[in-house]
Amino acid sequence: MNRRNMLLAGAAGAFAFSPVLPGFTVSAWAANPAESFVSDNIQRGFDIINDRSASAADRKTRFADFLIGLTDIRRVALFLLGRYAATATPADIDAYVAAYQEYVQAVYQSYFALYNGQSLRVIDSRERAPNDFVVRTNVTSANAAAMQVDFRVRT
Repeated sequence: MNRRNMLLAGAAGAFAFSPVLPGFTVSAWAANPAESFVSDNIQRGFDIINDRSASAADRKTRFADFLIGLTDIRRVALFLLGRYAATATPADIDAYVAAYQEYVQAVYQSYFALYNGQSLRVIDSRERAPNDFVVRTNVTSANAAAMQVDFRVRT
């Protein structure tokens, strides 16, 4: 089984496994608010993707807006920049964050046509610190091995 750990302020990562078909399901079970947050927002994202009353271009735009609104892109970008963030100028950091946001949108948009029929189930979560949770989920597909995806949810 593959494992992906993602630093997220929301539930952005799971949208990499977005279905195009309406066969996607999210487990309704949640033991705490962090798990509910992940389940609820993943379902909201899939509802956008599976809204056949909207054009594909409109769904992609709505999904991108949803994703960016849900994720602390700046925090993730700075995390990925690591120690180099300390020596970068504010203008360079702003340019990097903007480029990273465009990259994230492009990557997730590219998955629209690649994945369908998956299901996502919240397995459990653990509290790392007050208001800092890691929610563990399992993504399954009929034609691929199960994949564990962890979401970091911070309030």
